[in-house]
Amino acid sequence: MIATLAFIGFAAEAQACSCGWGGPFLTVAPKAPIIIRGVVQSYQGEGRGIKLGMDIKVLEVLKGRLAEPITRVWGSNGAQCRPYVSLFPVGTEWIFALNGPGSKPGMNNTGYAISDCGRYWLQVQKGEVVGNIDDAANIDAVQKRPLSELRRLLLAQNDPPSNHNLHIEAELKAGQQFKRNFGEGLCFILEPQPSGWLILVQKTTGGDDLARLSPPLHFVPNPRQIEGWHLLEEDASAKCANAPGKIRDFIFSPAVGDTIDGPAATRAVTPEDIENVRRYGQGKLTVLDFRLEKDFHDQTPAIEWMRFAVDLSWTAR
Repeated sequence: MIATLAFIGFAAEAQACSCGWGGPFLTVAPKAPIIIRGVVQSYQGEGRGIKLGMDIKVLEVLKGRLAEPITRVWGSNGAQCRPYVSLFPVGTEWIFALNGPGSKPGMNNTGYAISDCGRYWLQVQKGEVVGNIDDAANIDAVQKRPLSELRRLLLAQNDPPSNHNLHIEAELKAGQQFKRNFGEGLCFILEPQPSGWLILVQKTTGGDDLARLSPPLHFVPNPRQIEGWHLLEEDASAKCANAPGKIRDFIFSPAVGDTIDGPAATRAVTPEDIENVRRYGQGKLTVLDFRLEKDFHDQTPAIEWMRFAVDLSWTAR
């Protein structure tokens, strides 16, 4: 009888957890009031043979305020919407998003709790975070990113960047370079080419072309290339059917050549990377007027003069 009542009581408590999976870390963690990086020091409390809590040595607070160098985090007792703390071995380092939806208060309303209604934790190994970072399609996905990138992404979530816009109008003669600084240490450039110009975005200190991932990536010509034959009349014999016209769209981001398609990148370029670049910065160049060389015979004509407008839009704090 006692055993039966205990089982019924346990089952009733278990039914109190009914949350679904809310998504990967970058989807659910920003909704939690506190995010920390820390090392599991010890387990605290036990019930029904289950370790109930863990003491965390806090190494870094990524969101919220936490005064104590050691904080207690409660897991599941077998009937709560929390992971078992035994999932986090003593001595290992983790990112924890605490008191998130579904976690409920800590034991006796002390300490913090971690929710199991999404991936509210990531392991830290050799300067990388490991776990389901942003894969909404696969609950068991194991991804790796530099810890520095996760910090940047969380900062962007907690302190949303504002949109900035810049309109430029100018004109160029063949062989001239155009440069205009903008944003946080960025520079828009029209680099002279034999028959026109190439659109570039660089840091003011130089380095990689931050616009080089503007689509399409595997077909030529790319919209960033502005050449004389692109501007020939539609019925001209030298006009190619797939030539870009007078409006050129491009994208850019300081992450290009760094965490995206650079030494710090952890994977090949993905459609998601392209979308992240697009979310940071977009540009549109419009050729307002131009003059082509007259006697180009069988070769493609060079642009002798061009008047253009550029609209830049980017995100920055």
